[in-house]
Amino acid sequence: MSTKIDIDRNHLHPHIESRMQQRGVTFEEIKQVMAEGWEAAESNPGTYGKIMVFEYVSV
Repeated sequence: MSTKIDIDRNHLHPHIESRMQQRGVTFEEIKQVMAEGWEAAESNPGTYGKIMVFEYVSV
């Protein structure tokens, strides 16, 4: 079962924002994962997660 999740920046906890910056993740990538990713079976009970593997591009 696929669930669509719409998010905006107000949904992000400051810890998530910090980790995104450390890892070079953009908010647009987060939105893409939530829209197109597959459900994460490893999510903790009571939480919902999605997974997506992005192609690595060396700059």
